[in-house]
Amino acid sequence: MKLEKSEQRSFEIERAEKEKLEKEKAALDRLEYEKAEKEKAILESIERGIARKEKAEKEKSDKEKAEKEKKELERAEKEKLENEKLEKIKERREKEKAEREKDKIEREKAEREKLEKEKLENENENENEKTTVFQLPSQLRPAANDIQEEKVSVQEYSPLNSIYFMNISEMEIDFSVYSRIKKSDGFEYNKKFSSGSKISRSEIERVLLRSGKDLYIAHGEVKKASALLNGLFLERFQTPNLSWFERMKINSDSFEILLDLFKNSSFDKYNVEIIKELIKSLDIMVKAPEVMTIFLTGLKANKLSYGYTHSFLSFYLMMQIVDHFPWSKDQSKNKLLYLSLFHDLNLNSDRLIKLHHNYSQESKNLPDEEKNIMLRHAEASANVLEGIVKAPKELTALIKEHHGLKSGKGFIDTLSIAITPTSMAFIVIEGFVTQYLGALEKMEGDKAAGPTKANLELIFTELKKKYDRLTYADVLAQLQKFINSR
Repeated sequence: MKLEKSEQRSFEIERAEKEKLEKEKAALDRLEYEKAEKEKAILESIERGIARKEKAEKEKSDKEKAEKEKKELERAEKEKLENEKLEKIKERREKEKAEREKDKIEREKAEREKLEKEKLENENENENEKTTVFQLPSQLRPAANDIQEEKVSVQEYSPLNSIYFMNISEMEIDFSVYSRIKKSDGFEYNKKFSSGSKISRSEIERVLLRSGKDLYIAHGEVKKASALLNGLFLERFQTPNLSWFERMKINSDSFEILLDLFKNSSFDKYNVEIIKELIKSLDIMVKAPEVMTIFLTGLKANKLSYGYTHSFLSFYLMMQIVDHFPWSKDQSKNKLLYLSLFHDLNLNSDRLIKLHHNYSQESKNLPDEEKNIMLRHAEASANVLEGIVKAPKELTALIKEHHGLKSGKGFIDTLSIAITPTSMAFIVIEGFVTQYLGALEKMEGDKAAGPTKANLELIFTELKKKYDRLTYADVLAQLQKFINSR
């Protein structure tokens, strides 16, 4: 009996031990399972993170690739357009050059033939067919009441710029045209074309070869001539599909006409219309795409007025830098345009415009009359402008100050602080433009690319020595930034 109880307890103990072991095993299995599940979850999370990262990197790579391809396409398209544009410019330039060469050869041939023919005709010319009037110096002219009625009175003549005739093939005139020859006791005026006759450009050129730049009209016929010639000239501005180079040539011709008008102080309503059209045309030019490229190519393709090129480039560069300064709000675009166009017109010629930028050196070789023109041109230009348009005082002040003196008389060697910031800026711009055009003139070969970087650096180095303070230095620094950015 005792044995049975002992066995029973032993069995229960073993069963309890067994159950305990099973529970421990089950607990361990559960821990292992949970650990495995946790590790699995961690691995899955890591894999998901890797997948997300790989996806993000792929998306980024795809995006960068797409953007790169887009930029490549845009660059290729831009290069294509630029190449097409350059090809068109090149083709047009070559065509224009060929046409000019052909026209030049034909014109020279025709001129030679006509000059030979005219020479023979002139040798046998009947003196009765030649109209001559002498313009005596004022101190030698007889008083009006001393002239006998049967004698021909001395007639006054007005100069006529030959540019008016350079863009016509043939026209009929209702006024007579004269040439002028210097004589010991005055001038001799010879009638070359009579009223009612037809004249051509080649005939005008033949006369100019012998008599110089200007033609003349009897004073009483000036109004008729002005109405006809200025009317035809104004039509050039309305030419359909006017190219940039054609516009530059018209602007340049207009500037030369204005030089003559300022020289002789003779203006009428037609001349004022030319000024208005020129103002509009300059405004159009300054808004052109790639202005400097057009400007430099135009200088190569056409013989342009130095005064015009200097004025236009000064206006363009002023427009590029002026907005960077607080004082610019006081100056409208029109004021800067009028300043650029009118400031040197009373110098009366491209030659004096070019020389006056180096007055201290050039004046030594000039007659007193031309030196006086240079010294007073700023004041004179402002006064003439006041008589043509209702110019505000600020504009005439700018024109007077463009050489550093408020009076508009003379030149100054130092940097004036008594003038407006706009005048200071214009002085700097003019200084640069003068050296820029000088560098272009000295260049050999193709000038369409403009002065080299080395030349430009030399120009700015020289200008920095002169314009080394205040607004002058600030404007020069801004100008250099613009030029270097091209």
